[in-house]
Order: sequence, then structure tokens, then C-alpha cells
Amino acid sequence: MTTSTRRTVRTRSPNTPKTPARAPTGRASSARQRLRLINACISALHIHGPSRTTVAKVVAIAGMSPGIVRFYFASKASMLVASLEYLAAEFEQHVLVPVAQLRRDPVQGLAALVDLYLDPEISSPRKVSVWYSFWGEASSRQEYFDICGNKDQRFAELVRELVGRLIAQGRATHLDADAVALGLIGVLEMLWQDIAFQTEARIDRSEARRRALAYLRSVFPQHFAAVTRLGEEAGYWQIAEHECALPSPGDFVTVDLGPEKALVVRDEAGALHAFRNHCGYRSHRLVSAPRGHLKAIIECPIHGPICDLRGKAAGPPGTYGLSGLPLRQQDGLVWLRMGAGGAHEHLAGMLESVAANSVVVAGDITERVVAADWQRVIEHWLEFELPEQPLGRLTGLLADPELHIDQPSGRMAWRARLESGGRSWFARRYASLAGATHSAGGAVWRREFLPPNQFIEVREEGLSVLQVLGLAAGQSRVRWLEYHSALDTPRLRAMAYLAHRLRGTWLAQDLEATAALQGEQLSPFARAALEMPPVCTAVAAFRASLSPG
Repeated sequence: MTTSTRRTVRTRSPNTPKTPARAPTGRASSARQRLRLINACISALHIHGPSRTTVAKVVAIAGMSPGIVRFYFASKASMLVASLEYLAAEFEQHVLVPVAQLRRDPVQGLAALVDLYLDPEISSPRKVSVWYSFWGEASSRQEYFDICGNKDQRFAELVRELVGRLIAQGRATHLDADAVALGLIGVLEMLWQDIAFQTEARIDRSEARRRALAYLRSVFPQHFAAVTRLGEEAGYWQIAEHECALPSPGDFVTVDLGPEKALVVRDEAGALHAFRNHCGYRSHRLVSAPRGHLKAIIECPIHGPICDLRGKAAGPPGTYGLSGLPLRQQDGLVWLRMGAGGAHEHLAGMLESVAANSVVVAGDITERVVAADWQRVIEHWLEFELPEQPLGRLTGLLADPELHIDQPSGRMAWRARLESGGRSWFARRYASLAGATHSAGGAVWRREFLPPNQFIEVREEGLSVLQVLGLAAGQSRVRWLEYHSALDTPRLRAMAYLAHRLRGTWLAQDLEATAALQGEQLSPFARAALEMPPVCTAVAAFRASLSPG
């Protein structure tokens, strides 16, 4: 017996209802669609509030078909609840978890709490207004307590624990931990209320952080006197990259420079532009790759096209452009200004030797986190990188140092003659190669400290930049940028290799030393017993520049 399979072909009459929209196949695609709807719902809640938010308004913002919603949410209410659950989970992951890991160091924990609570990815006007809209509308208040009640309680308990530990460490028995913790929570809540009624461009997050830390400083003056984040009290110019890293239109680099996450792009006309690297709809990182190439449009991975390479809106009506950052170019370096206001003198002819050797070629960019305050790292470098008398690793390598300090800015220029008596083979070989084309006077190393946090080193074969960026109390990040001359000769290649090896070794030693010194507090009696040497000239000038008068 033969069995045949007959395939039935069905046709749909004009009156037959259309098949509902199908959800995308694949877990990743499905998750993206759901997240897109949640983000659109958060935007709708920000604009309309819970009671006036509708499915139609959400899908209009998301740019999706109304039928797609039913595949992810049973009703409007479930979609609203999912949006609040998403924000609560994000707060848990990005604030509560990392702060809880710092319980043993309450100063670091409280400083990190302030930073993370006011981070634009957590406290954007769009997100903060959702928290308050659920809490403020009577019909939505129960949902808020059901979803966020435990989170709020854990947050209050964590703040209370950190404050209690700090009181115990400082033996400040006159302080009440509950009252101090309640005061800090109140300060942060008031700052959030200010954010909820502002646009991102009008928010001064540096000032908000300063006010929160001022409260902690008023209660714990000894512990929080030195807790500052670099670049927030005043604006500072920071080196982002060398222009050789962006040779063609559409090339970009991203860089995290303290209080700002920046995106630098070369447009079709060859001009460089710098923007804050976050989406105008939602304060998440817009471009995550460290460098790459864009076509004519900058796109958000969630919302699609945002703007052109000049930062101007290029999407549908209502699309936001990007917020710009001040950018300057000098001697091939790309400088960005972090923070509000402020000014900074750029290099004044220091890079002439590199510029004379044609353009430089992009090399390595290394970032390392060190368990030490940024000021401590800077002071260590000022003592050992700009020595009044070369000692230790520089013995026999450098001679006749000259240090010039510009008061009261704290800018320092240093130079020394290279000699071939260095302790390591790499140092001796580098000095030998460097002196091969120089007269009896010898080759010269030049360094400059640009306050508050940048070291520049210029050599015949290249350029090194070291930056220290404060992350939180007792933690900083070091950026090491290395470039070399485009004049490709065997001697210069060998010098570049040797200089890179020397700098890498010295940097590792410096970071290990500063991490070991962090937290060491010697009493006046111990200092006298150890006969501590006086503070060197460079360190004294740096301290004076941070606290003039």
C-alpha cells in the first residue's frame, strides 16, 4: 500500500482578518524587541505619567507595530510594571551591588554611593521622573511599594551600615548613625527631585556631587576632606588622543576622561568634533567600541539613527542631536575640556622635536586601575619623574636636570641630559642609541607636568602621555598613551622599543608603590623617628596649585 501525502493550499479571502504580527525569532532578537518596548514605555511615562500612558503612545515612540506588544505584555499594566521592574533591577545591579562590596571601607563606599546615585545612566531625568510618577500617583503607589519596597529598605540599611562603620572607625560616639544616614538619603533624594524637572543639558552633576559630599564632609571632616573627583571643581583640558588615530572621515575614538565619556569623530570635511557619548533618549553609552569607523550617521543600538557626523539630528522628527564638548587641537594632540568652565594653557612649543619628525604614528593605549587616590599617584610621579637629583632607577641615566615651575598654575617643565651609565641594559642601550647622532652635549629627555593630572614626555623617537583620573576615594585609573615618529629607521625603531620597555617597567613599579602607600598614616612621632625627608619642590608646588592661598 502506498501512502500519499496531500498538501492543502489555503487562500485568504479579502474579508479574512490579517494574521497578527509575529515576534522576531531568536532569543537575542526577542530580548532586543522587549527592551526597546520597555525603553519606549519609560519615555512615555516620563512624558505622560502612568495614568495617561497608552499602548499607542508607547509603540509610537518605539516605532513598532501595535500588534507586537501582545507578544511581550498581556496588558498595558503589565508593561508599566515591567518598566518599573527594569529600573529597580538596574538600580540593584549598578548601585547597591558595587557599593555593598565596599562595606569594609566606608569612606570609599559612601563616596561610590554618591557617584553611582548621581550617574547619568541611573539618574537621567527620564528615569528619575518614572520613579516619582509611580510614587506620586495614588493609583500606582501600590505597584511601586510591591516592586521597590524591598529595594528601598536594602538601600537604607546599606547607607546605615556604612555610616555606622565610619562612626565606629572614627570613634565619633556623639553621632547618631540613623540620623546621619537619613540626612544623606534626604540630600540624595532632593538632588534627584531637581534632576526630575530638568533637561540633561541643564543639569550640573558636578555641583550635585559637590553638595552631597559637602554634607558628608560636614559630618566627617577628617574622612572626606580630600575626596574629590578630578575635573569637577573646575574645568580642565585633557588629552583624548592624537589626531593620527583619526586619519579619515568617519573615524572615531571613544574615551572615558573622569566626569565625561566622550566620542570624537572626524566629519566628511575633515574637521574633528567631540560629543558626550550618551544617547539623548536614554543616558546609556552610545558607542562602546574604543575606536572604529562610522559611515554618514551615528546610530544608537536601541533607537536607530541619531545624528550626522557633526552631531546634528538626522533621525525622524523629535530626534535629539548630541551634546558637544569643547575641543582643541595643538601639536597634533586632541584636547577635550572636562567639567564646567576653567582654562588651561596648552603645550607651548614642547613638541617641536616630534613635529619636526613629520607626523607621529598611533601606538598603544593602556589603562590600569590602581588602589590609590589620584593625588597620591601624581605626587609619587612628581618626586620620581621630575627629580631634582636623579636617584634610584635614573641613577647614571640622567644628569644635570633642570626644573622650571610656573607659579601659581603649577605647570612644570623638566629636562635632563642622557648618559649611558643607567642601571639596566635597556636604559644603557637606549642612551647609547639616542646619543649616536648628538654632539658631545648628549641627547636630552624632556618632560612636562600639566596640572592637575598629566605628564608629557618627548623624546627623539616619540611621545608618551600619562594621565591619572580619579574614580572614587582610594581608587584611580592611569591612561598611558604611546606614539612614535613616522620616520621609520632601524635606530628609531629600536629606541621606541627600548623606551616602551622602560616606561612599562617604571609604570608597574610606580603603581605598586602608590598602592602600598595608600592608607598609611604616620603619626608626627613616627615621622620624626624615621627622619622623613622634606617634601620636594615639585610636590610642594602641586599642593599649592590645588589649594592656592
